[in-house]
Amino acid sequence: MRSIISLLLLLFLFIMIFALLGMQVFGGKFNFNDNQDKPRQNFDSFWQALLTVFQILTGEDWNVVMYDGILAFGGVGSFGAVACIYFIILFICGNYILLNVFLAIAVDNLADAESLTTIEKEEEEEEDGAQDANALNPQDNNNSSPCRQVQNLHLFGAHPRARVQVKKFESKKASVRMLSKMINPRWIT
Repeated sequence: MRSIISLLLLLFLFIMIFALLGMQVFGGKFNFNDNQDKPRQNFDSFWQALLTVFQILTGEDWNVVMYDGILAFGGVGSFGAVACIYFIILFICGNYILLNVFLAIAVDNLADAESLTTIEKEEEEEEDGAQDANALNPQDNNNSSPCRQVQNLHLFGAHPRARVQVKKFESKKASVRMLSKMINPRWIT
């Protein structure tokens, strides 16, 4: 969750910086004719610049805004061709890098949440199996070892993963006994 918040903060900062830069470079220059209305996508005010940068990041008619920026500086023949560098950098860095990193982090967090949910379900199933074993064998609860109770879980529909864990535990227990016999045979009864 922290990674999403920090990336959203970075994305907002990126949008703000390019909006302010667009206001400095293109502010008030999208008024081409007095006969026509000013295009909706412009950099005349801060809020309009934020919306224009967001529109460019989403890819919605970003090339039209770029062509207006080129026309604002005299067209392709003059300095206007250099003005398109702003739009290309904004589109590539914003759309292909920042937004895709945001999507990757969101998908990763969703996958982590899903795996945690799966692990929690498995733990609940193991606990339910252990409670069923205790309920069905009350005489064994007092005098049998926990290892013996875990061994009997397979009788009550325990998860296969629990059975594998029991087998691993039993093999480790046998290895420890064998090692302790080799060290001092009197320790093992």
